[in-house]
Amino acid sequence: MKKVIVFLLLLWSVSSFSQNRIYVGGEVGLSYYEKSDISSIRIAPLVGYELNSKWDIGAYIGYSYMQDNNGDKSSYSFSLAPFARYNFSEKGLFRLFIEGGAGYSYSDMEFSVVKHDKRNGFEVGLKPGFTVKLHDNIRFSAKFAFIGYRKNYLAYENGYFGNLSLNNLDLGLIVNL
Repeated sequence: MKKVIVFLLLLWSVSSFSQNRIYVGGEVGLSYYEKSDISSIRIAPLVGYELNSKWDIGAYIGYSYMQDNNGDKSSYSFSLAPFARYNFSEKGLFRLFIEGGAGYSYSDMEFSVVKHDKRNGFEVGLKPGFTVKLHDNIRFSAKFAFIGYRKNYLAYENGYFGNLSLNNLDLGLIVNL
């Protein structure tokens, strides 16, 4: 009987907590680095929570795979990136936002001088973007820049960045539960 009561209390608390404010989704990013002739793909599922009409919090769990165009060397990375998103403008179906966050990554790379270079990396920064409402509970999402600092994060270059580039383009879907 105790288990049933605990289960019902848990179910009630989750349903009253969410009220259509929890969302899941993900992003896919494709990149090509001309200097090094390397292509990459990044897949990052996410879970988030709308605190109110202006603020969201959540986290991405990502996987990235890179390969040089000869097919000789490859790399993979796993990442975890919590975020806070500020929605600063909403007009009709469109919503503009800025996402601030920090990310941690672990990479196993064959691109460096060392055969298997295992690296821990991080990033801290802002990513502007927008969403487009496709349905009552489904939104298309796009982020198109990174402004911040990266050190060995995934396979991005290190240092401060403030660029708008297609290599920083992430596209995704968000589904409210």
